[in-house]
Amino acid sequence: MARSPPTGPETPPRAAPRVLVVQKKSLLELSRRDAKFTAAVVQGHPLGMRALAAHADNERTVEIVRQTIERLGVLSQVVPSLRREMADHAALVVTVGGDGTFLDASHHVGATPVLGVNSSPRSSVGHFCGATPDTLERCLEDALAGRAAPQRLPRIVVRVNDHAFPARALNDILFSHAVPAATTRYRLQRAEDGAGEEQVSSGIWFSTAAGATAAIASAGGLAMDPRDTRLQFLVRELYHEPGRSYVLTGGFASGPLVVTSRVRAARLYLDGPRTVVRVGFADRIELTIAPDDFRYFSKSSLRA
Repeated sequence: MARSPPTGPETPPRAAPRVLVVQKKSLLELSRRDAKFTAAVVQGHPLGMRALAAHADNERTVEIVRQTIERLGVLSQVVPSLRREMADHAALVVTVGGDGTFLDASHHVGATPVLGVNSSPRSSVGHFCGATPDTLERCLEDALAGRAAPQRLPRIVVRVNDHAFPARALNDILFSHAVPAATTRYRLQRAEDGAGEEQVSSGIWFSTAAGATAAIASAGGLAMDPRDTRLQFLVRELYHEPGRSYVLTGGFASGPLVVTSRVRAARLYLDGPRTVVRVGFADRIELTIAPDDFRYFSKSSLRA
């Protein structure tokens, strides 16, 4: 009778990291195969030197974050991008970069709070970033110890033909033709009062209260109270057909906003160009405020 092989002690399952660090890829890293970009760096062009300095800042900040977390004795993991199931098992997500890195991470986070670290304050606005390399240790300690309360912000849920897109926009969404120079044709409807009309324009901005100071503000939108849970929308460069009047050129909505595409190739851009939803002819897009808030440590919450 064959004997079973001896078994050794079981390897304990690896503990989930308490802190997930999302590291930005710098312009220098993203452009290594771009001959013109490389030439600009090698030849000392001012734009190339600026990118080189920002890359150095980013590398230095990543190392500061690593050393600070190690000094605090916190189990962590550095990742290039985030998935929802990863974030759900962490106590804190730390983004290292600027607002772009922060916004990308915000799309895939549930209840886990986020702390943004501005890796290059001299070249990045970092509006959502609550910490800098100089303030990181105190901010990280306060966030993990519960001494700072995260702020809450609404996000936008996108449904295309009743299919919910997993990423949620924190700032804004642009609906437009896939080709920027092409005309965007669609029907826009506001569910709360049933108002609806067909339009021809360059597209539509949709914004949360947090995003009301961003792109939609530059296009002529209005400022909002950060606690406002309505959606703001603004039509871009509306074509006024002769003899027609328009009602839905901009404003606010407490309920869903619905767009039906009348072009074969349209796009939804969530918080910039990196998260894109493809939309086709007759596709129905519904935009609503998510039922759960996004939580993050702002500059003001960390000073409290």
